[in-house]
Amino acid sequence: SSQSLVHAYNPDTGAELWTCRGNLFEVIPTPVVGHGMVFCASGRAGPTLAIKPGGKGDVTHSHLAWQSPRGSPFVPSPLLYGDFLYLVNDMASIATALHAATGEVLWQGRLGVATREGFSASPVGVDNKVFFTNDEGETFVLRAGGEYRRDPEAIGRALAAGGRFKGFLGRGSDGRALATSSSFRGDRGTDGVFFVAVEADARKRGYG
Repeated sequence: SSQSLVHAYNPDTGAELWTCRGNLFEVIPTPVVGHGMVFCASGRAGPTLAIKPGGKGDVTHSHLAWQSPRGSPFVPSPLLYGDFLYLVNDMASIATALHAATGEVLWQGRLGVATREGFSASPVGVDNKVFFTNDEGETFVLRAGGEYRRDPEAIGRALAAGGRFKGFLGRGSDGRALATSSSFRGDRGTDGVFFVAVEADARKRGYG
């Protein structure tokens, strides 16, 4: 996946097999593969392409299954987890879930404060949850699926299992920091949007 084009090559010979148009000028995210398609994101909030492998030459009109015109990441790669494709638009801190087979936008939601180029890490899917970590070290935990749902139990289960966290854990529904000490064990907020492990004390970052 590169400037303007997605290229496919024969892994044995390096010969180009096909190309697909639709990418923008700047392309950083790595494509992901599944459901019989290659998913490519490009540009600063540019398009996301779903391409069916195969064909020869320019396959834009024959193998481009769908494209989403906006909301793509600039740096983080997409996450294909189950039947859904998750993106984080790092130019506006907005997460998006699309149905992988059709490209239908299922939900969008802002992750914290809108920050230009605030995310570099790609989202990760574990245990039916999707984790988004921004460049400040904040990790937002959402339940995987077709609805935008926070996971208020994530911190509680971790703490019940004896987990210990360093730094800022998250915010309650009133916006107040849950913890700012070097280690924490105990209550969680009613919101539980995310938990965070950072080196600096949260008060130094303006959270507490």
